[in-house]
Amino acid sequence: SEAFCAMANAEYYAVTGDESRLARARQMGVPVIYVCDRHYKNDPELQLWNNHMMAGSYGVQIIDEVKPDPADFIVYKNRFNGFVNTTLEKKLRQMQINTVIMTGWRSDVCVAQTAIEAFYRDFRVAVADDGVNSTTEAEHRQGMQLLAINYNFDFYPCETILENLLQQE
Repeated sequence: SEAFCAMANAEYYAVTGDESRLARARQMGVPVIYVCDRHYKNDPELQLWNNHMMAGSYGVQIIDEVKPDPADFIVYKNRFNGFVNTTLEKKLRQMQINTVIMTGWRSDVCVAQTAIEAFYRDFRVAVADDGVNSTTEAEHRQGMQLLAINYNFDFYPCETILENLLQQE
């Protein structure tokens, strides 16, 4: 049987109003892991993106509308890829997760790199195609094409992704 994990980016859920989908995942027994950007002075990524999501700043906080449940997990990352320098893989393995459901911001950067890395680490990847986005439509399309063409990931709308994956067990 499959074990699923919804990986959520809190900032994206806040702007799309998808917090009810997180609640539904929890009701179905699907673990929710927030993979959040958090940087410290001298993080190499800051050479590309200046001071963003700095530890202790307002931007790093998870807003009340998508506040994690006590049973949820938060993994902080300081690279585009949610597996690099984090405990994400360890957490997934401990929970015996073999399928990750990707949602979040920057479908062409953070979502893409984390999804691809999940694939390289032998996780099945499903993408909530209306649960990811980027700063421009062109960047979003580029990220989605990369994931679809090169990796043949499963894509479903947020509304039905859990049910679709459960039917495939």
